[in-house]
Amino acid sequence: MKLSAIVLILCVTAYVSALSFEVGANRMECFFEDYEIGQVVSGSWHVLSGGTLDMDMKITTPSEFTKYDNRGDNTGSFNFVADEAGTYRFCFINTMHNTANKLVIFNIEQKKAKKAAATRDDLTPLEDSIVRLSETLSAVQSEQRYLRQREKRHRIITDSTNRRILLWSMIQTFALLLTAAWQVFYIRKFFSRSRKTSI
Repeated sequence: MKLSAIVLILCVTAYVSALSFEVGANRMECFFEDYEIGQVVSGSWHVLSGGTLDMDMKITTPSEFTKYDNRGDNTGSFNFVADEAGTYRFCFINTMHNTANKLVIFNIEQKKAKKAAATRDDLTPLEDSIVRLSETLSAVQSEQRYLRQREKRHRIITDSTNRRILLWSMIQTFALLLTAAWQVFYIRKFFSRSRKTSI
């Protein structure tokens, strides 16, 4: 029984990778990955900073067929089954802005289901629980990656807002001090003139 549970867990292999990179202004960055027929590929991407946070993302098959095309968005997710073997291309296109570099986080997960030695009906309740636990753990890890990316994006926005508030407060303080100095100077000048005219 233990052996069949281990075989079943090892039969579903998953490869997960996440990376962050910068796409220069008016540039395109592409990543290439080899897949076999039947592999399940899923992933997500998020623009963390740069300009208006919009980006184009395109996935093409080895025969140049467009598998996924998302234009002008700051986040996206995809899920497909590789229907042909070969090198798939994942391209991030930043041609909307001539000056803004974009920071992007890209997660990709590929699963290859092999034929198992045992079917789901042959599993004991404990083995079935192990399989469900493994699937749930994978979903939790994916959600944690997404939440970390989201928290990073919000931290960047908060830091930017705090810098702007600090700058604006300094400008207001300087303007207030300048106005106060001008008022003191003007009132002194006014009273010194009125004193001279009354004498």
